[in-house]
Amino acid sequence: MKFFTLSIIFGLLSFSAQSEDCTYTFSPDGVKVEWIAYKTPAKVGVKGSFTDLGYTKARSGKTLKGVMTGATFDIQTKSTATGDAARDMKIATFFFKREKISGEIVSVDPEKKIIQLSVVMNETTKKVPMSYKVEGSTVMATGHVDVLDFAMNEHLAKITKACFAKHEGKTWSDVQIMLNADFEKNCK
Repeated sequence: MKFFTLSIIFGLLSFSAQSEDCTYTFSPDGVKVEWIAYKTPAKVGVKGSFTDLGYTKARSGKTLKGVMTGATFDIQTKSTATGDAARDMKIATFFFKREKISGEIVSVDPEKKIIQLSVVMNETTKKVPMSYKVEGSTVMATGHVDVLDFAMNEHLAKITKACFAKHEGKTWSDVQIMLNADFEKNCK
C-alpha cells in the first residue's frame, strides 16, 4: 500500500512539473565568451575575452534546449581583451588574420549536459563539444579547441615568434573556451 501511495504522489509531482508553462529568454546582453590560451613550457594560462560577439537577437522558447539550439554568433576577433593593450594588439595582428569567428549551437543534450557547436574559424568548420551546467539563471559551458584543427599552424608560429621571450619559446595550440549566457524564466 505504501508503494502504491508513493507511486501516485511521485506521478502527480512528475505530471505537475511537466505541465508547468514556462518561457525561457536569452538576451545578447547576458552572453559572455572567455578563453584561456597557454604559453611557456610550464603551460601558464593567459585569460581573455571577446567584447564584440555580434550576437544581436534575443531568443525565447518553451525549453532551454529549444532556445539554445540554433543560436548563432559572430565574434569579432579584434575585440579580444586580456587586460593588456599591447598583448591584445599582438593577438589581433599576429594570430587572427580573419575578422571573425562564427558559429552555431547545432545540438543540446540535456541528459549528458553537452552542447555541440559548429565553429568557423580561419575558413575551417569544426564541431566543438562543450559540457554545460545551469546555475540559477545562467548557462555555463566549457570546452576546448585546438587551433591546429582550424589550419592555424602559421598563425601559431607567428604569435610564438612575436612573443618569443615572454612565451619562453612555447605557445600551446589548445585553448579553453567558456561561454556564459544569462536567461530569464517566466512561468504561468
